[in-house]
Amino acid sequence: MTYTAHRQQTLAKNVALSGTRGPFREKNHIMIRPAEETNGIKFRRIDLPGTQDIPALFKRVVDTSLATVLGVNGAIVSTIEHLMASFAGLGIDNAWWKWTTMKCPSWTEAPKSSPGPLPLPAS
Repeated sequence: MTYTAHRQQTLAKNVALSGTRGPFREKNHIMIRPAEETNGIKFRRIDLPGTQDIPALFKRVVDTSLATVLGVNGAIVSTIEHLMASFAGLGIDNAWWKWTTMKCPSWTEAPKSSPGPLPLPAS
């Protein structure tokens, strides 16, 4: 099998969202930042000071019983399936995700601040 490298993509600029999620009205804040080529997709829990980045790699999967859970040194991120599928569909290879809860933010109502569509780079 031959691997053919492709031109990698990231976002054109930062994206930030804030809102509440779930029945307990948890506050969520997320930031998605562009990342350099070969960075891959990485997550950081900004509610846990001093935590490492959690790369979206198979070897970082710590559970799959109800959701895909990635972890590094006790810090975990969960329920990342939809955002990873979205990035794959959009051809996004490199990005930094930062958020304030264990689970990937999802809202039961529209976020209070919405940046509109993702700022994709020009093709």
